[in-house]
Amino acid sequence: VASGEMREIPWPWPQLTGLTQAFAPGTVTLLCGLEGSGKSFLVVQSIVHWIREHVKVACLMLEDDERKHIYRAMAQVAKEPGLSNLHWIADHEEHAMNVLGVHTDLMNSLGRALCAPEKPMDVAGVEAWVDGRMARGARIVAIDPLSAITGAMEDEYRQVTDLVQRLKTLVRKHNSAVLLVVHPKKGSCLVMPGKDGKLAERDPTMDDLQSSKNLTKFAHVVLWLQGHPEYKDSSVSRSGAPPMLEKHNRTMHILK
Repeated sequence: VASGEMREIPWPWPQLTGLTQAFAPGTVTLLCGLEGSGKSFLVVQSIVHWIREHVKVACLMLEDDERKHIYRAMAQVAKEPGLSNLHWIADHEEHAMNVLGVHTDLMNSLGRALCAPEKPMDVAGVEAWVDGRMARGARIVAIDPLSAITGAMEDEYRQVTDLVQRLKTLVRKHNSAVLLVVHPKKGSCLVMPGKDGKLAERDPTMDDLQSSKNLTKFAHVVLWLQGHPEYKDSSVSRSGAPPMLEKHNRTMHILK
């Protein structure tokens, strides 16, 4: 602990760090949310933060090409929304290249951290990849999403339980942490008709996660990122300051 080898890696958001301690060495964190809630973007945004903090990190992107995530991240970093649109980049090539050139080192570091395999990976392949990245010093390894691993959901209980157990062994072995992006159960809906006939949101629960019983009992932290149809006002408390109303279109629920 004194040497710094056992330190917790913070999120980009201090309050989430203080409430979860998600990336202490040896921990497994699950991140769930409905399609379009921003799970993958949150992961990449966090990776950009960790790179800037000189934390070695790796992410296995199993659904999308890593270039999509790199350009979206650069759009936020450079405050140039057009960078997330390939058509815009083609129409504004010189400007886009100038903007990206300012952030070349960060973009290259992000490219090295993200891996989008050309072929599907099975449980054994993912385990070997994670072990290799952690052996080379990665303090946090992310997999997005867990359900895209070949065979991971075919024999649900055995495959999922076995994989998470193996990952727990690896994070203890390497004093690292793992972040697993998981999908909700099919048919999960957080918007329901209210008593007045209007649509009302409900909070997610552990039962809304895919393979919930198998996954959540082996994870140390379970998070759900909820997107809201419209901006809403919530009271937010900060240390040393009175509560304030904040507008937001996302809520992070800490389920475990």
